[in-house]
Amino acid sequence: MYFTDRANQLMALGPLYILIIALFSGCAHQPVSSTAAVSSTAAAPRTVEFEWMSISTWHQKHDVNVTQAEKGDADILFIGDSITEGWTWGENQQIFDATFGQYKTANFGIGGDQTQHVLWRLRNGESGNLNPKLTVLLIGTNNFGHSHHTPSQVAEGVTGIVNELKTAFPSTKILLIGVYPFDHLATSESRVKVAKTNQLIAQLNDNQTIFYYDFGSLFINERGNIPQSLMSDYLHPSNDGYALLATKLGPIVDSFMQPTTRNP
Repeated sequence: MYFTDRANQLMALGPLYILIIALFSGCAHQPVSSTAAVSSTAAAPRTVEFEWMSISTWHQKHDVNVTQAEKGDADILFIGDSITEGWTWGENQQIFDATFGQYKTANFGIGGDQTQHVLWRLRNGESGNLNPKLTVLLIGTNNFGHSHHTPSQVAEGVTGIVNELKTAFPSTKILLIGVYPFDHLATSESRVKVAKTNQLIAQLNDNQTIFYYDFGSLFINERGNIPQSLMSDYLHPSNDGYALLATKLGPIVDSFMQPTTRNP
């Protein structure tokens, strides 16, 4: 009865009023382009629900990181997206422990995160009381697929995080890792985007505080394609992929953790 009476009331107001209401209602439901709505450099929490991770789960993961950060007991901070979080998945944890287990570590990788999310996390508790000797940063892949950012926008987001880390942890060394290649074939457009991004963020290397490394070549064969044995979904390293990465990343981390200051 309410809806019938309400419709009659609107009709009595005349067709012009109804047209105005219709126009504004239509505008309210128009999608906003992701590139216009999302910035790679403006700190922001996750706002998109995924089947594989809800917003509430994302906040729970962030809260766990905040609790660990408040304790401040970590010599090495690993921070980034699912590729960083992936060190803790299944048998990958054994590789991580064998490679980095002699150090006190904090893994602040959260699957699906983009540069703006990591920036928000650091500014909202994940810096805490930490004072890591080394921070390992890998981020940027999801900016392409989720927000359609350009290489320059991704690089700007990475730069923002690096600057935030320098402010939050003045004594840390930052091991900045280039974005890994993704998609099966070498001819994929994503390879061009990743290469351009890495060319830009490589310029952050100063051999004093920031040290850039690109391990992307580990995951491609002689044709430039990604073997499924190393990235089962052509995005995340497989167990064999992490094992291969550990052989390269492990010694580098060890060299940073030596008592003397590293200056290659």
